[in-house]
Amino acid sequence: MAILINEEITFNFEEEFDNNFSKIKERFQPFELQLNKEGGLKSPSLQPPLIVKNIYEQDSYVQEQHQGLFSEYLFIQNENRRKTYYEEKNIQQSQQQEYNQKCKENKVKVMICITMYSEPISELKKTLKGIEDSLQSFYSINYAPHQIAVFVIFDGIEKIRAQKDENGFFSEEDIIPYFKETFDTAYEIKGEQTLEMQYQIYKRKTKIKSSYSVEQIKQYEQQNMLDKKIEQDKELLRVDVKNLSYFQKKEYLNNQYKKAQDYVKDKQNNAWVYQNTFKKLINTQENNSIKTQKNEMPIFYVFKYSNGTKLSSHLWFFKGFCHEFNPKYCVLMDCGAVPKKNALFELINEMKNNKKIGGVCGKMTIQLNREQEKENDAEFMDPLSRFFNRVFSIERCQKFEYDLGNIFEKQLETTFNYVQVLPGAFSAYRYKAFKIQNNDLEGNTNNNQTILDEYLRSMLSTQNSQLTLEEANMFLAEDRILCLLLFCNNQYLKYVRTACVEVDACPTLIQLLFQRKRWINGSWFALNHVLSQFKIKLQNSKHSTCDKVKFIFCLVLASLSQILQYFAITFQLIWLYMVLYSITSELDPSIQFTLKSLGLFLYIFLVFYLIFLVMSYNPSITNQIKDERTKETWKIKINLAFYSKFYLISTIFGIYSILTLIYTISLIYNKILTELSLKELLEHPEILTSYLYLFIIFTLLFSLLPFFIQMFLDFQTFLDLIKYSLHYIYFMNAYTHLFQIYAFCRIDDLSWGTKGLIGDNSKVNNSYSLSKYKFVAKWICLNSLLITIIFGMFYMKIELLFQGLILTFTVILLLISFLRFLVLFYYQVKETIYCLKQKSNKVRQDPNPPEALSKTRRKVEQYRQSIIKSYQQSENQNYNNQYQSN
Repeated sequence: MAILINEEITFNFEEEFDNNFSKIKERFQPFELQLNKEGGLKSPSLQPPLIVKNIYEQDSYVQEQHQGLFSEYLFIQNENRRKTYYEEKNIQQSQQQEYNQKCKENKVKVMICITMYSEPISELKKTLKGIEDSLQSFYSINYAPHQIAVFVIFDGIEKIRAQKDENGFFSEEDIIPYFKETFDTAYEIKGEQTLEMQYQIYKRKTKIKSSYSVEQIKQYEQQNMLDKKIEQDKELLRVDVKNLSYFQKKEYLNNQYKKAQDYVKDKQNNAWVYQNTFKKLINTQENNSIKTQKNEMPIFYVFKYSNGTKLSSHLWFFKGFCHEFNPKYCVLMDCGAVPKKNALFELINEMKNNKKIGGVCGKMTIQLNREQEKENDAEFMDPLSRFFNRVFSIERCQKFEYDLGNIFEKQLETTFNYVQVLPGAFSAYRYKAFKIQNNDLEGNTNNNQTILDEYLRSMLSTQNSQLTLEEANMFLAEDRILCLLLFCNNQYLKYVRTACVEVDACPTLIQLLFQRKRWINGSWFALNHVLSQFKIKLQNSKHSTCDKVKFIFCLVLASLSQILQYFAITFQLIWLYMVLYSITSELDPSIQFTLKSLGLFLYIFLVFYLIFLVMSYNPSITNQIKDERTKETWKIKINLAFYSKFYLISTIFGIYSILTLIYTISLIYNKILTELSLKELLEHPEILTSYLYLFIIFTLLFSLLPFFIQMFLDFQTFLDLIKYSLHYIYFMNAYTHLFQIYAFCRIDDLSWGTKGLIGDNSKVNNSYSLSKYKFVAKWICLNSLLITIIFGMFYMKIELLFQGLILTFTVILLLISFLRFLVLFYYQVKETIYCLKQKSNKVRQDPNPPEALSKTRRKVEQYRQSIIKSYQQSENQNYNNQYQSN
């Protein structure tokens, strides 16, 4: 690691540090790690576990067993492991103090976790490039690149992208060829040490384990297919068993199965780790002079053998690496997320400047793929759906949704110091906050249970099968529970508008459907958990009364949103009835009744037909088919049958959304803006509809004002919202109908909904079937009851009561809209003034130098810029003379 010196802190990595490694390749050799779920890591191949070496001694690197780069950082970070080393080597006290001081000055401050599944290598490169763009900025807060460690955690070595062509060659986007060319060749990694061999061995063992159990061998024998199966798998079994006797064959297959079973079991909590450094030129200051030096940021590629979920990757990160390294800050990212310049720096700097903040998130927006074909999933679409999906883009719809959420949700919540969800795709935390002991429902401290333990409870529990349906779904949105635990343990949660990150959108409606299934179900049950526990947990917190009131207001808004979501179909049906009533009001009563009945019948039919489709959809049924070709054929048929209907229903709802928008605009213009006047309201105060129209105007006004104020804060986002609003309106009914019905009718499907995987990724737990049917039946019955009550008022002509209810509901919405407006107006005005002030002072254009730097440091920074631009030596000398005179 390079020397980095400035006037505030000195990184004392000596010149001998790099000279100690006569064999650089040994520094980057891959190795195996084992996770201890209670906390910590060990190496199953070395005794004692994770041998650490003194990185400052001349010959220790060559003489001792170690894990290369990982051992270096383990020696620096882990004080307990250093003590063990001192005792074994009888290191003198004075030498120990010297080592400890050096380690203290070079400790890792920030650890970044990038979770991967089967994404292509180009997605990882984009994410790493975004991290690189913040490295120079971290220098302004005295964080060198070697104090920022990146951990790329692959969720299952068998699941990494490895798409061979018909000739058996990997594609350029696959993971294995990239590691082979980049690391194996450079560091002479050979044999079973390579990722390719580890991948092939594990894949072979899992295939044997899944194909040759005792029960399966009996099935092959009953079908007289054992010899045929062995012939098909002769490359897998690696031994020609044709000439063996019947008993020898069975004995051999049983032995292979047992070895494979033991191998997979032993690797359950293990990972294969590659290690490397990213070289970065950093401009540093030493004795009033600027030097450009090569620094390195450590990157560890962790290939978990077993496939779990993103939460299991977080388990490795927190309970494994963070437990060993004990950083100040942790960053969670998804592969493919691209932080814009200085975005990571802004997150960390926000927490560094405010010790009360325990977690932050940035502004997440969609990176539109303009080169992508528009006809994704075209084989599932009928001509009508294909046409409308060319006109309206699901990706642009998502961009509108994300940008709107940043304005109306994140900006509101951060003003109250409580962001309900810090997304795992891009968020940062103070690691010390995770180690706070969690309080139970009675306010008592649990036995050494921390916030981190509660966050990872579904991964740490040995009795996951005993989780209720609500708990199982709740942990699909564990980040919402984490935010509750952090806030109720005296931590603020903030949204950092200037920390922008771009993420890829789901390119098709079907992929978005599977993703939103997890989001809707996880958020629904997680919010129920938050609402049931916040009272006691909040009482035990040390927040001020004002903070507690603001927190409760956030939960009230969330509860109202949840109620609207639960009864969305009811409200949509009532609005449809009102539209049809208004359109047909001047027609003959019999025609009016016929048209209204036909419209309502069609809507109700589509809803119940969609419920029937989703309840019938079972993609895992093909797993019972043994023949791979037949299995794949039936998968395609099932997907075609259901996905085509999903697209058609979505198109019908989309057309309805556009027609409803047109009618609503004309209704607002004709009935409200044209006919309604304040004079009429004052002259006829007994007419309730006048109040209703007036309240609707003010509600719309207070809802739209923050949107228009946004153009002073972020004009590009304002333009994007206008540009993509029609795309969102078209898919809005798909959100409230298709997505919600699919989610509620599949709450027993606990799959993660990984982007890019469709069809066979479901994990339906049959033990939850009864609970699912109860939940769906209750949801349908409550919506039907509310519809019956409201329509009963219509037909019984209790219009005054109905209008009173509508008016009351509108007043509540008006009050909430007004309060939201005040809060958002406060936030946006504050941010606008802040941005204008910073722009006028030319501060924060580049965090180097930051606000806190002195005039002398700023002049030195100007000198650094002149070096980068290759000014002539004479100009540099003049600058030095000016600097000395000052």
